[in-house]
Amino acid sequence: MLFKARAGLRNDLQANHIKIASNGNLVTVHGTVPSYPDKLQVLEMARAENQGSQLIDEVLVKLPEVCRREDAAILAAAREAIDTSRHFVPIPSGSP
Repeated sequence: MLFKARAGLRNDLQANHIKIASNGNLVTVHGTVPSYPDKLQVLEMARAENQGSQLIDEVLVKLPEVCRREDAAILAAAREAIDTSRHFVPIPSGSP
Protein backbone atom coordinates (compact mmCIF):
# COMPACT_ATOMS: atom_id res chain seq x y z
CA MET A 1 0.00 0.00 0.00
CA LEU A 2 2.80 2.42 0.77
CA PHE A 3 4.20 2.11 -2.72
CA LYS A 4 0.79 2.81 -4.30
CA ALA A 5 0.64 6.16 -2.49
CA ARG A 6 4.14 7.04 -3.63
CA ALA A 7 3.40 5.97 -7.21
CA GLY A 8 0.45 8.37 -7.32
CA LEU A 9 2.64 11.40 -6.61
CA ARG A 10 3.66 13.75 -9.38
CA ASN A 11 7.20 13.13 -10.62
CA ASP A 12 8.44 16.44 -9.19
CA LEU A 13 7.15 15.49 -5.74
CA GLN A 14 8.81 12.09 -5.96
CA ALA A 15 12.03 13.90 -6.84
CA ASN A 16 11.81 15.70 -3.50
CA HIS A 17 12.54 12.41 -1.78
CA ILE A 18 9.18 11.80 -0.16
CA LYS A 19 9.53 8.75 2.04
CA ILE A 20 6.61 6.81 3.45
CA ALA A 21 7.39 4.17 6.05
CA SER A 22 5.16 2.04 8.24
CA ASN A 23 5.63 0.22 11.47
CA GLY A 24 2.43 -1.57 12.42
CA ASN A 25 -0.37 1.01 12.65
CA LEU A 26 2.10 3.89 12.52
CA VAL A 27 2.84 5.57 9.15
CA THR A 28 5.53 8.24 8.86
CA VAL A 29 5.67 10.59 5.88
CA HIS A 30 8.99 12.42 5.55
CA GLY A 31 10.54 14.72 2.96
CA THR A 32 10.32 18.19 1.46
CA VAL A 33 7.83 19.76 -0.93
CA PRO A 34 7.80 23.18 -2.66
CA SER A 35 4.33 24.32 -1.47
CA TYR A 36 1.60 23.78 1.11
CA PRO A 37 -0.86 22.38 -1.48
CA ASP A 38 1.79 19.78 -2.36
CA LYS A 39 2.17 18.89 1.32
CA LEU A 40 -1.58 18.44 1.64
CA GLN A 41 -1.59 16.20 -1.45
CA VAL A 42 1.20 14.02 -0.09
CA LEU A 43 -0.50 13.63 3.29
CA GLU A 44 -3.92 12.95 1.76
CA MET A 45 -2.51 10.22 -0.47
CA ALA A 46 -0.73 8.64 2.49
CA ARG A 47 -3.96 8.75 4.54
CA ALA A 48 -6.03 7.28 1.69
CA GLU A 49 -3.69 4.33 1.24
CA ASN A 50 -3.21 3.69 4.96
CA GLN A 51 -6.67 4.09 6.44
CA GLY A 52 -6.88 3.23 10.10
CA SER A 53 -3.21 3.97 10.69
CA GLN A 54 -1.83 6.83 12.74
CA LEU A 55 -0.04 9.30 10.45
CA ILE A 56 3.08 11.15 11.53
CA ASP A 57 3.66 14.26 9.40
CA GLU A 58 7.36 15.03 8.93
CA VAL A 59 6.86 16.77 5.56
CA LEU A 60 8.56 20.16 5.37
CA VAL A 61 7.60 22.94 2.97
CA LYS A 62 10.67 24.53 1.43
CA LEU A 63 9.59 27.36 -0.82
CA PRO A 64 11.58 27.92 -4.01
CA GLU A 65 13.96 30.86 -3.74
CA VAL A 66 11.86 32.94 -6.19
CA CYS A 67 8.89 32.72 -3.78
CA ARG A 68 10.74 33.90 -0.70
CA ARG A 69 10.18 37.43 0.58
CA GLU A 70 11.51 39.44 3.47
CA ASP A 71 9.16 40.26 6.35
CA ALA A 72 8.89 43.90 5.25
CA ALA A 73 7.67 42.85 1.78
CA ILE A 74 5.10 40.48 3.30
CA LEU A 75 3.89 43.23 5.65
CA ALA A 76 3.57 45.71 2.76
CA ALA A 77 1.59 43.19 0.69
CA ALA A 78 -0.74 42.44 3.62
CA ARG A 79 -1.35 46.14 4.25
CA GLU A 80 -2.10 46.72 0.58
CA ALA A 81 -4.54 43.79 0.54
CA ILE A 82 -6.32 45.14 3.61
CA ASP A 83 -6.47 48.67 2.22
CA THR A 84 -7.78 47.41 -1.11
CA SER A 85 -10.43 45.18 0.48
CA ARG A 86 -11.84 48.09 2.51
CA HIS A 87 -13.17 49.54 -0.72
CA PHE A 88 -15.21 46.42 -1.42
CA VAL A 89 -16.77 45.69 1.96
CA PRO A 90 -20.56 45.69 1.58
CA ILE A 91 -22.49 47.62 4.22
CA PRO A 92 -25.83 46.01 5.03
CA SER A 93 -28.88 48.21 4.60
CA GLY A 94 -30.19 49.64 7.85
CA SER A 95 -26.69 49.95 9.36
CA PRO A 96 -26.06 53.10 11.42
